[in-house]
Amino acid sequence: MDTLLKELDQYYQIIKGIENRSYVFKNEKLFPVEIHILKEIFINPEIGVMELAGNLAVTKGAASQKLKLLSKKGLLYSEKGRANRKKLYLTKKGRVIAEMHEGMAKDFYINITKMLSFIPDSDKQIFIDIISRISVFFKDYHDNSCIKEKSKECSLKY
Repeated sequence: MDTLLKELDQYYQIIKGIENRSYVFKNEKLFPVEIHILKEIFINPEIGVMELAGNLAVTKGAASQKLKLLSKKGLLYSEKGRANRKKLYLTKKGRVIAEMHEGMAKDFYINITKMLSFIPDSDKQIFIDIISRISVFFKDYHDNSCIKEKSKECSLKY
């Protein structure tokens, strides 16, 4: 069990490091959340601010702050749509960055698939179930308001 805990801790540290790291695309320093905003707009043309915030699991205020920053960097712009709702669009530079990220994501999945190709088909479902349960745990842990507000009782059951 110690080996498992060490591996999980290493995985957690890697994820934490990725979240806090910045990347340079086309001479623009971007954080993962900014790259994910560009990706969401890329795959959902004319997306609105509320839908974007929902897709990224952030508040409308947090999304709006990042949108202003990305607009100042010349990566996106907005136009008023029906009922005065803002519609978001990528600039050419924003599209190039989103496309670069999509290419990197595809390479990532191809490489992971190759690494896992040695697992017999009969064992793949067990692996998928384990990864799925860990993912749900991390998502619930992150989303659970008792983590953010230490005064609340917290119970995550798995």
